[in-house]
Amino acid sequence: MKTLPFLILSLFISLNSYAGVKEKKALRAFTEKAQSATEKIKIACGNATLTSEVNIEKKYLATGIYIAELNLADFVAGMLMVCKDADYKEEISKVQKLIFSATDNANKTGKNKKIYGEIKVVGEVMQIVLHIKYSLSNGQSNLVANAIKDLY
Repeated sequence: MKTLPFLILSLFISLNSYAGVKEKKALRAFTEKAQSATEKIKIACGNATLTSEVNIEKKYLATGIYIAELNLADFVAGMLMVCKDADYKEEISKVQKLIFSATDNANKTGKNKKIYGEIKVVGEVMQIVLHIKYSLSNGQSNLVANAIKDLY
């Protein structure tokens, strides 16, 4: 009889540690993609000193981090579109750091209410808040590009 509670507790601990591994792997993959994205933006936007940072809380499940990763791809596509314009490229080249974070807030935020998440510039830092439940722009990188343009 004493073994049954022990087995249940062991199973609970095993399931929780398995979930933790999935989230760690998802976060590691996201961080690698964010670094790769930063390199693409460095080249396209003419900013050799651009750095990035990932601040995603560990409370999010792997599936949410994967959705944020898809939204990261939309952000990069939008950024590359914006940097084709010399005037925007000049302004964006002043950004020294990209900070990627995540949210589960379902409200459309920021100046451009057509995207889930938020993109804002504070000084030389661009803060990109990616949604973990909804697509940033449903693959419409032009919406993200417009949100970025609205910052300038």
